Amino acid sequence: MKHKWCKLILIMTMVVLSLRLWDLQIMRGSEMRKLSEQNRIRVKKVIAPRGVIFDKNGRVLADTRPSFNLYITPKI
Repeated sequence: MKHKWCKLILIMTMVVLSLRLWDLQIMRGSEMRKLSEQNRIRVKKVIAPRGVIFDKNGRVLADTRPSFNLYITPKI
């Protein structure tokens, strides 16, 4: 008798899981794909800490002044 109940519970569990899998993949597959694509990549802006960098003797190696590069290419 106990063995029958275990089989019945196992079969019912498999049916419920199969129905849920069918619902997620077949019925709502495109919606789930869109949600997963939106969740796959997160853009997070991280501001780098800036400051003066010193060597072991206290001399400034790098400071926080802005630097720009300008390239001029003549049109030939």
